[in-house]
Amino acid sequence: MTEDGNPLISPVEVVEAALDGQTDPVPEGYSANALVHASTGQSATCGQLLSVFDPINVLGVAIQHDPSHYLRICEEWSTLDPSRLAVVDVNPSGRDPPAEIRIETVPDAEDLTGIGIAVTQLVKQAAQSDVPTVVCFDSLTPLLQYSDIERCYRFLDTTTNRLNKVCAVSHAHIDPAAHDDQTLQQIATVFDATVRRDDEEWQVSPS
Repeated sequence: MTEDGNPLISPVEVVEAALDGQTDPVPEGYSANALVHASTGQSATCGQLLSVFDPINVLGVAIQHDPSHYLRICEEWSTLDPSRLAVVDVNPSGRDPPAEIRIETVPDAEDLTGIGIAVTQLVKQAAQSDVPTVVCFDSLTPLLQYSDIERCYRFLDTTTNRLNKVCAVSHAHIDPAAHDDQTLQQIATVFDATVRRDDEEWQVSPS
């Protein structure tokens, strides 16, 4: 038990509970972050990981997709309220974003500092409410194409630490086919857990 009387639960258990479809599986005040070996097209997985609490604030970091990607996920999952959605739009396509989404724009995917600042600002604002926050990075693969792995590692390490301090639950997608094993292993060390597809099931393991 924690000092507050809450049961001890590991980040891996938090992620497993979300993938099992449980809502509010852990007491507030916990944080967890996971690296998901999957394309961003698998919105069901993303929706499960974003629905870990109800109600919840959702922050999407749109690196590969446009902000409407997150609006569609919110529309597909009844536990996600679009009015509680904010998006960091990285390297925007020039299309007009949905008016109902609060958006912070970072014009260049190489600007990891700018991305980190935008994420931190939006998460801090969300943390002022009594509602927990979840964060999704739609793909780390473009960041690793624009910047070397050491810069990306430092960025992710700093960002996940900041998210942990405000008790946010986060996950980041990565395309395993686009990177060698060494890169995947190094990036995984930033995260509490790694999620992989095994046949028809998701497997969660400590990173």
